[in-house]
Amino acid sequence: MCYRKKEIHNEKFLELSNHLIKNSIKRDTLEPILEFYTTLDKKAEYGRINYPPELVSILYDSLAISGYVDNIIIAKDYQAHISALDSIIYHFGHQVTGLRILDLGCGTGVVSNYFKMCNLNLFITGVDISHNMLFIASQLQVNNSNVFNELINQDISVFTNTSYGKPYNLIILVDVLQYIGNFEQLIKNITKNHLSSNGIILLTIEFGENNQLYFIQDEIERFIFTEKFFLSVIKNCHLSVEYSIETKLRNNMHSLLIILKKDETKQ
Repeated sequence: MCYRKKEIHNEKFLELSNHLIKNSIKRDTLEPILEFYTTLDKKAEYGRINYPPELVSILYDSLAISGYVDNIIIAKDYQAHISALDSIIYHFGHQVTGLRILDLGCGTGVVSNYFKMCNLNLFITGVDISHNMLFIASQLQVNNSNVFNELINQDISVFTNTSYGKPYNLIILVDVLQYIGNFEQLIKNITKNHLSSNGIILLTIEFGENNQLYFIQDEIERFIFTEKFFLSVIKNCHLSVEYSIETKLRNNMHSLLIILKKDETKQ
């Protein structure tokens, strides 16, 4: 398939794709991603499309080598890691130490690193599709110990399909669902294969109103979800909301941070 610039209406992605091509990323690798972006103009399709894993992988591999932590996390006043720690302390109280944590879409490890900096004795498994992000995460140390006990380079939708080791007390999905679209199956797999009986899922999500259950917002190119869709997912997954608080992901981008637990009435 031949792609011409006039077919792509997203200038920011054009700039990124040209940068990747100059850095020896093959054009055929970008084709499914460019095809995805052409569908963004078809608003009737918004409720049925998902980000291809190739897009997320290439995008974040590129960001990792272009100063992601400095340019995104620090410069844009990222605060989700602070809200995340406050939330798990709210849930676990003084029993925070010793938890088994699964950080899905962990990226460079900002959230888990902050947990370890607070002198918490935790076992943390990180999973991310971006090899370059995981390389940065693998270099993180607190008190001469690695932040992550395990790092796995895999699409989280594939990883969660089967169980892995012992169940986790805490599963983190911070700044992740906006790339998933319909995340119901992901949450079902997490609950079935990875979450302990008294464990919790900590996630961030952005809500909006639309005639679709979930849709891509033009300005930020991320999936936004209706409250109706979210509530139907947690009901179908036999989960309930224990706690929620607004948190700041970027300069002017706010999100809800939510704790989900297994619905005791469905046990």
